[in-house]
Amino acid sequence: GGGGAGGGGGGGAGRAESAARLAAITAGMASTDFKTRYAAVTDLTAFSLEDPRANDDRWGAVADLFAARVQDNNSKVAHLALQGLNDVLPACGPSFEPALNTLVPALAAGLSHSAVPLRSLSSAAMDGLVAAVSPHAVAPLLAHAVEFGNQRAKGLLLEKLKSTVAGLHARKPGLLARIVVPCALKNLDDHKIEIRSANNALIKELHRTLGEDLFDPKLVSESAAAKLRQALAT
Repeated sequence: GGGGAGGGGGGGAGRAESAARLAAITAGMASTDFKTRYAAVTDLTAFSLEDPRANDDRWGAVADLFAARVQDNNSKVAHLALQGLNDVLPACGPSFEPALNTLVPALAAGLSHSAVPLRSLSSAAMDGLVAAVSPHAVAPLLAHAVEFGNQRAKGLLLEKLKSTVAGLHARKPGLLARIVVPCALKNLDDHKIEIRSANNALIKELHRTLGEDLFDPKLVSESAAAKLRQALAT
C-alpha cells in the first residue's frame, strides 16, 4: 500500500484515487488465499489512518471490510483485522458511527471467541468503539446483542452497556428507561453467576445515575423494584 492522497479527500482526483485504492483492497479481501486477505487488511488499516476524518462515503465500506475480516476463518487474518481496528478507532472512531449496525454485531461475536487473544482484542475494539461514538447510537445495539447474541459474550456486553449509562443520562435519558433498565430487568435471574454479577454492576450504575427514579412505578413494577433493591444489596 503506497502513500495515500491524504488532505481530506480534496477534489475529485483525490476521491477517485481513494475509491480506486478501496476497490483494490476490497478485491484483496475477497481472495480465497489468506495471505492476500492478510495483505489487504494491512492496506485497509493504512488507508484508514491516512485520512481519518475524510468527509466522504468511504467509512461504511471500510467498516464492512473490517467487520468481515474480524470474523475471518483464518485466525491470523482475524487477529490482524482486530489489531488494525484497535489502531484505527482512536483516530477514526466517530467516522464509524453510521456503520455501527455492522461493527457492533461483528465485535459482539468476537467476545464469545474460544481463542483468548481474539476475545481480548474484540473486547478492546468494542471499548474503543463505545468510547468514540455517541452513547445513544451504540447502546440500543449493545442491548440487542445482550438479548439475542451468544450467551458466552453476555457478561462482557453488559459491562460495555454499563459504560454508556452516564453519557445516555446526560444526552438521551429516555433511552435509559426504554432500553437499559428493561435489559437489566431481563437478566436479574440469569442462572450464570458471572452474568448476574455484570448485571448487578449495571444496576448499581443505573442507581448511581438515576437515584430513586430507578424505582419509579411508571418505569418498573413493584415486584421488579423489589428485585432491583435486592440486587443493589448484593
